[in-house]
Amino acid sequence: MLIPGSNGTKGHDEERTLAMLVLTAIHDIMKIEQLLPTVSSAKTREFCGYRAGEVISDHDVALGYVLEHAPDALPSYSGLPAKQRDSVKFTQCNMEYNMGWLVQAEAPPGALFRKFKAIISAGKADPQDVAFYFTHWLTDLAGAEPCPQEGCEKFVLKFPQKVLSSFLLSFPFVQHLSTKTETQVFEDYLQWRWSTHEPALGPAPRGEGAIARLRLSIMAQGCHEAFLEAYEELMPEVRQTLDTELARTGISGQAYDTDSADAQGGPAFLVYYAPALLQRNHADAPGSLFVLAEVLRQARLLWAAETGNAGETVTIMVDALKELTVEGMLQLNPGEIWALHRVSSKSAQVKKLSMLKDQDTLDWNSMRVLTLSSADNVIPGRSSTILQGEKPVCGLVLVTDDAPSIREVAMLGPYTGCCGLSFCL
Repeated sequence: MLIPGSNGTKGHDEERTLAMLVLTAIHDIMKIEQLLPTVSSAKTREFCGYRAGEVISDHDVALGYVLEHAPDALPSYSGLPAKQRDSVKFTQCNMEYNMGWLVQAEAPPGALFRKFKAIISAGKADPQDVAFYFTHWLTDLAGAEPCPQEGCEKFVLKFPQKVLSSFLLSFPFVQHLSTKTETQVFEDYLQWRWSTHEPALGPAPRGEGAIARLRLSIMAQGCHEAFLEAYEELMPEVRQTLDTELARTGISGQAYDTDSADAQGGPAFLVYYAPALLQRNHADAPGSLFVLAEVLRQARLLWAAETGNAGETVTIMVDALKELTVEGMLQLNPGEIWALHRVSSKSAQVKKLSMLKDQDTLDWNSMRVLTLSSADNVIPGRSSTILQGEKPVCGLVLVTDDAPSIREVAMLGPYTGCCGLSFCL
């Protein structure tokens, strides 16, 4: 964005600066659900895994679709000079890379690196455009707040220097994509974060669950001790879900060297906002890990693990939960449920639904009810209201043919099934 000036000075490139401002302004607009585009069969049969007729729920992919197929819908973008439009489109369409997914260990390596590696391997990654993207990432941190002053405060006061330093130091890892696989680069990054953590965390984990622990320690951002301790105390079946699902790579034929979990098949899952969910619930680390595992478990029931899908990744949106405490999630009115809804072949979304108000629109072929609980119910040896039936934990039921009607169940008030798989009172 800087250009040489007279007498050895430097000035700023006005067109490049304008392009950066435009990208910062439009980058997150597709987080407004009403703006999400539907893949048009008149323009393409498929876009980044989304089929014609499907709503693109990933906001980054959605913006890429608009830039590619309906640029005039964004006048600030369409009004840029052609060269600057190409740079903006490169960051959103060509790279398909989200820096936040790396620094928060949010995404599997397939979703994170595959397209970027293909561009680097093909020699199509213009260094200026790559630098443009990484600079944009810094402006985006401040631009996440809608007002200039609040944006500056967030960047300066609410972003610890240690965290910022670790983010900046992570940039060079992307360069290794030219010589290593996506999974190797991601695994190297996870181990680097573990080894450079202060205070020291000891030797990096190996064996089954190694990747789960590495990723969870990063997602927790500053609360790693609570989450690593909670992870060790989880019920074996809950821990196994985390071990398996967090170790899927989303790339056929690739696996982590340090993890022995049986994570064959796919698709892999990218739980969008999982780090925010965990960080919001650092006071109830076991409960939030259980919530994450339950989302992954129900997602696997919507997408069975198959060898032919090992190279695919499905995005699971949990934005409805990320601002809530686990206890807050359990505060449901009679008839209300949390459900995971498969909204396309590439995405699902956690929603709060009413079995009274929404019963005519509930499609049980594409939905799974989430059975959530707090810390006391997910650690062996603690009093479990799920098993003992002392009090209702959450208004979550799964209706079967033998169960009362949806209306009858809704009128009973909040109950939970003891097994989470069938109706039970």
